[in-house]
Amino acid sequence: MAQSSSPSPLTGVVAFYKLMNNKPSWFLGRVQAYDAAADKYVVEDVEDPTDTDEVTSNDIMQFPQKYEGFEVGEIVMSLWFDIASNLWMTELYPAVVISVIQPEDMDRHIAVLRFIGDLKLTYVPVERLIRIPTAHVAAIATNAINEANDEAIKMMEPVQKVPKAVTPEKVSPKVVPMPQMPQAVILWKTG
Repeated sequence: MAQSSSPSPLTGVVAFYKLMNNKPSWFLGRVQAYDAAADKYVVEDVEDPTDTDEVTSNDIMQFPQKYEGFEVGEIVMSLWFDIASNLWMTELYPAVVISVIQPEDMDRHIAVLRFIGDLKLTYVPVERLIRIPTAHVAAIATNAINEANDEAIKMMEPVQKVPKAVTPEKVSPKVVPMPQMPQAVILWKTG
């Protein structure tokens, strides 16, 4: 890509979109170059600087974004905190905003999220989220639904082969006599 003399509108750390295994994904990267004529960026993966991608301006955004509030029920992309490694992952995952809180002892907002495919609630600082660009909402939502369905299918027990249906006319009626009930004996005590 021929570099333009124009300064890059985005610098430093960005979130960028690319397909990974035919799955729409967002990652953290650093801007290496910008071609103003083509309106394209060269970004390097923050974990592996040798892994570079060329992306259009529709597929990249500054990270973190300025916090302007999130709606309850909005699907966002969020970094995931890996407890085992005690590190934030550099891929962003789809999540649904349950609420946004600002604890009294903090000067920042915390999003209460439910990651797609995960039942537990997760608390994430809002600066670790991005609002999905309009051009990507459908792809991210469709992929999230497909992944959730795949997980649900994996969790189901294998379906047993169902026997052929038996129609009422093939069944001969069987008369079952009612059991005999003992007759009640009532004793009255007089006197």
